[in-house]
Amino acid sequence: MKIGMKIMSGFAVILVFLTVLGIVVLFNVSNMNRQFEFVVKHDARVIAVAQELCKLVVDMETGQRGFVITQKDQFLEPYFRGHDKFNKLIATEKELVSDNPGQVKALGIIEALVNKWIKLAAEPEIAMARKIALADVSETADQDGSNKHLETLRDNVAALLIAGTGKNILDQIRAEFDQFIKIEEDLTAKRQANAAASSLTTRNVTISIMVASLILGGLIATYITRAITRPVHKLVDAATSIGKGDLNAEVKIKSRDEVGELSASFNQMVGDLKEYQNKLLLAKEYAENIVETVREPLVVLDSKRRVVSANKSFYSAFKVLPEETEGYMLFEFGNHLLDIPELKGLLEEIIPKKGVLVDYEIEHNFKSIGEKIML
Repeated sequence: MKIGMKIMSGFAVILVFLTVLGIVVLFNVSNMNRQFEFVVKHDARVIAVAQELCKLVVDMETGQRGFVITQKDQFLEPYFRGHDKFNKLIATEKELVSDNPGQVKALGIIEALVNKWIKLAAEPEIAMARKIALADVSETADQDGSNKHLETLRDNVAALLIAGTGKNILDQIRAEFDQFIKIEEDLTAKRQANAAASSLTTRNVTISIMVASLILGGLIATYITRAITRPVHKLVDAATSIGKGDLNAEVKIKSRDEVGELSASFNQMVGDLKEYQNKLLLAKEYAENIVETVREPLVVLDSKRRVVSANKSFYSAFKVLPEETEGYMLFEFGNHLLDIPELKGLLEEIIPKKGVLVDYEIEHNFKSIGEKIML
């Protein structure tokens, strides 16, 4: 795999983790939004409508009792208005809780109780109060100043009230409303808890995936870095060895990326250098053999005028040994034997300018070996 593909693969894995993180977060946030939206748009409205229904029953009761006490029709306005609004609102409430059969059933019980209260308590008491109002207007008092019929009607109303039929039914209605609202509040609390749990899950999953992404990203980065740097270090070490003259250095890298290709090229280069070195050694050996066969003294210098080698005739003529000659400067070996001004001038000034000299002689009388002529 190429280095670029390795790096891209590492980024791709991290992107996959981030994508998963985004999907999980999006799902949980969407779920939380649905929970809170349901609480706001549904639960809150259901509870508000239930409270409004309960208030309407209270208004109906208040209007009915007011009329029974005063026999004035204006007290019946809240009763009839509340009755009409209650019938419409109870239908709305049933629709709101249509997904909960238990609550629909509870509303049916409340509706039945309200109708029962109207039939057994409210309407009879209102009818009796109307009779009282009519008797109060039409009938005359008895000789003793009393109106026995009117008193009888009032006693009948009092008996109805004392029987507590309406009160008992209204108490049941209130109890049913309390239970209905409590169930809705419990459901609301449960949905809020679920939303909070979703929020906590989202946070935990987000943290977990982020930590996993960081760990995996670190591992991938470490792997890719080592996959690149280790072969490079091997190449550097091998190049250093070759720079020091060790052509036996070989880089064994089996990767199929650019570093592997570089390693193969490097090993090919080392092989070529070995071949060239062998050729140079052969050429050097050949040249040395030629030098050795020359009868005249012959010395080979490097670019810095240091003695590289000399033939036997040279050592014999100048009475020096190889170990005290080779590696030394030409003008320093053998106790400065060749430290001759004319030779210095030739090597330091004339040859660098002209490049080549032909048939140039230097004659010098050496103290230890006598007179010599150098070409």
